[in-house]
Amino acid sequence: MRTQSRRALLGLLAVGALVLLLGRWIAGLYADRAFFEALDLGPIWQSKVVATSALASGAFACAALFAFLNLYAVRQSIVSLVLPRQVGDLEIPEAVPTERLTFVAIGLALLVGGFFALLPHNWSAALLAWDRVPFREFDPYLEHDLGFYVAWVPFERALQERSTAVMVSVSVMVALAYGATPSIRWSATGLYVSAWVRRHLAVLAGCFVLLVGWDWRLDRYERLSRGSGIWMDTATDALFTAYDHRIALPYLAIASFAALPIAAVLMWAGWRGYLRLAVTMLSLLVLGGPIASALLPLVARGPLSTPEARLRERPYLNTAALFTRRAFAVDEIAGADTTALLMADRSSLSANVSAWDPSALAAVISADPRGGMPAGVAWRATGRGLEAVLLRRPATDGPSALQWNADAVAAGRSDDAGRPYFSAEISRAHLQGVLASPDAGRAVVVADSMGRIAAPAFSTTLARVALAWDLQDPRLLFREAPGPRPRLVTHRDVRARVRHVVPFLVAGPTITPMVRGDSLYWFVELFAVAEYYPLSEAVTADGDAVHYAKHAATAVVQAQTGRVMLIATERPDPVMQRWMRRFPSVFTPIEGAPEWVRAERPPALDVMVVQGSALARVGFQGDSLGRRRLARPDDADADVDEGPATPFQFGNDSSLGWALPMDIPWAGRTLGVLVARGGAGRRTEYHRAPGPRWTSVLEGLQRAADSAGFGRALPDMRRGRVQAIPTAAGPIWVQSYYAWPADGAPRLAGVVVTTSERTVAGRTLSEALGERVLPSAAIAPDAFRERVATLYEAMLAAQRVGDWRAYGEAWSALGRLLDRP
Repeated sequence: MRTQSRRALLGLLAVGALVLLLGRWIAGLYADRAFFEALDLGPIWQSKVVATSALASGAFACAALFAFLNLYAVRQSIVSLVLPRQVGDLEIPEAVPTERLTFVAIGLALLVGGFFALLPHNWSAALLAWDRVPFREFDPYLEHDLGFYVAWVPFERALQERSTAVMVSVSVMVALAYGATPSIRWSATGLYVSAWVRRHLAVLAGCFVLLVGWDWRLDRYERLSRGSGIWMDTATDALFTAYDHRIALPYLAIASFAALPIAAVLMWAGWRGYLRLAVTMLSLLVLGGPIASALLPLVARGPLSTPEARLRERPYLNTAALFTRRAFAVDEIAGADTTALLMADRSSLSANVSAWDPSALAAVISADPRGGMPAGVAWRATGRGLEAVLLRRPATDGPSALQWNADAVAAGRSDDAGRPYFSAEISRAHLQGVLASPDAGRAVVVADSMGRIAAPAFSTTLARVALAWDLQDPRLLFREAPGPRPRLVTHRDVRARVRHVVPFLVAGPTITPMVRGDSLYWFVELFAVAEYYPLSEAVTADGDAVHYAKHAATAVVQAQTGRVMLIATERPDPVMQRWMRRFPSVFTPIEGAPEWVRAERPPALDVMVVQGSALARVGFQGDSLGRRRLARPDDADADVDEGPATPFQFGNDSSLGWALPMDIPWAGRTLGVLVARGGAGRRTEYHRAPGPRWTSVLEGLQRAADSAGFGRALPDMRRGRVQAIPTAAGPIWVQSYYAWPADGAPRLAGVVVTTSERTVAGRTLSEALGERVLPSAAIAPDAFRERVATLYEAMLAAQRVGDWRAYGEAWSALGRLLDRP
């Protein structure tokens, strides 16, 4: 009776666990579908479900079948299994029926299949492998289409690794099962292994050899991308060399094909009991695998390190440079020899160049007595010049956390005290209901009175239960939902939201905000990347080393509604073309995007960095200058170097730009600057302008600051990042210096400007440039009086109702209007 109760309890617990697991899966499926449908991205969800279901079903069937065959073979070796049974104080041996052992084998096989079915599956890689993605270009050594390496090899590698995991798991279970039976035991003469067990283990060993041969086959294809570089220095040890072509590739081809007869002979020898022959086959496997892989490079290093051998390596280096340019779109960089380049207007640099670093502006926000936390800096090009919009979010949680503010400052100016200059023409903006932002918190329930929020509905009982179950937050069931039309906003983090929407594209590290009126947008650049693109050098993208990265699209996330607009690039690569054909309604061509998006797109910083990193390695076609580097703005102090890039404005044009210098350390000179240009003509440009070495530029800026008295002599001095501004007369270098006390807001202490003629320091950017700037109060008298009257009425109204926050805001706006912020 006690045994039956225990079995009933275990069965009840198993059924309960299965119900909970099934309910969580259904809830997740419902929540995911509701999320994609709310964003009008249903085709992506449908493809995701179909591909994931096919992968999970295949994994379950293959793993469960393989496990059952092996466990059933173990069960066949068991003549009888006797377990002790306790009846009162008596212990009575009881034989387990063979039918029950069969059911145990079936149950364990189902558990193994369920485990591997529940593991994450890369459904987008499976779709890409199914489509094959022809590039119609071939590698010169194995003569495969490049799409074979981009689309098929990653999927086949995932299959091989998953198969190996199933093989190892089942082999461990088989070994443990045999160890619990008399089929394997220690005797007086040593280890005893029955003939049945020997044959079974021989078959498993043969399967393992086949998996090793499969690994060698894939290693042959992967060798084209990661190479060996056994004769090269540490900076280029990932290149494909003559050793890989003439030794490694033929050897891996022979070894992978030899694995098949080795596996067959090993199975036959183990089955027939020829243990010496089986050990010989395993020894050949070890000698042909890890030992040969370690010895061959050592043997070949000497002959391939001679000057004659290095001369023969030049074709491989040229091939690597060619494929690297193709892999990272280096040839798409615009130069003066291909098109007219856009230059910054030197006569208005004080208005179009920022004297403030983003981290310094964020520190000003943090020290503002009005409270709030810095949430980023949005830049915009206007007729008055470059403006920085300081985003501020409340420091508290709750509904008020969604109400943000934005203050606009003239980026190139500061007041008499060295603080940011708040423009008189722009008042403080209120950004209501900001739902999506970088590092946003947990999901929130909001009312969708206008019917614009892209989030699942949270009104019906079924929806509340499913969404709460998916988030594992039962408090949502008892929370009173605001009306009308309550919605549950999930995936509020911008990067997580974009990654969930398009997992088949890789998001760049930069999230660029843009403020238009009372609306906030986030721009994220997306890439099509590949790990096994052949013969190209690796570049880091999103923290991973990839051998292929092409700009695919731009994601525009509306912060107050959560909607995501995916704007395809003007020149999609074959991978992106395949996704656009599969999801034609998901991606918007640039011609179909809103006019303001086309005209005011921010510079694609991440695209420029990827292209520039590849350009620094291989140069342009026909370039023989050797390796160079992108000179990142590393002269800034650590607490100023944080934060996004500082752009500049191209004259009266509505586009922004960002530039990085490029130099050759061993040649002692700067080649020019690489520019990311935004707006309607967004692209990457290379402005060739030979000049002094980068370290000489940094030293000259520091000397000028020291001579002006706001350099190292200043107690709380902080150096800003060096900005490169391309002009018709050559690049201009700008660096700001701050008086930044540990317990206060930074003040602009001075700015240093270096041109091709001289280096000048000034208290402000306009002073360093020698420009005269009109005071902000120099506006039309009628407009000035009207603005003062409006602010006065606002203060009176706030005083009547006791709204001192509104009174203070109007007071601050009046101070900015009078040049007394």
